Amino acid sequence: KAIKDSALGQFLTDNYGKTVSRAEFDSVVAQMWGQDNVKAVKVNCHGNPAYLTEIQFSLKASMINAPLSSASFLPQPHPGNCGKQFIIDKAGY
Repeated sequence: KAIKDSALGQFLTDNYGKTVSRAEFDSVVAQMWGQDNVKAVKVNCHGNPAYLTEIQFSLKASMINAPLSSASFLPQPHPGNCGKQFIIDKAGY
């Protein structure tokens, strides 16, 4: 619910059925939680063309039950397998 009601949720909703760039996606994450935390969001895609299939957020163990904030995230080295562009399925989430 925290994501669905956020700017990221609105970005996903606004782009159902459309191709978006990883840079656009990352920009929304950076606006919400800071540039450093872009690396805490892993996006996975499947197919050709690539469809977004999964978004994972790496959180600090001590922050799991707290509301999401810039202090919640734990940046990781692997950004996921989506390339520079991917499609957000029109079926939504």
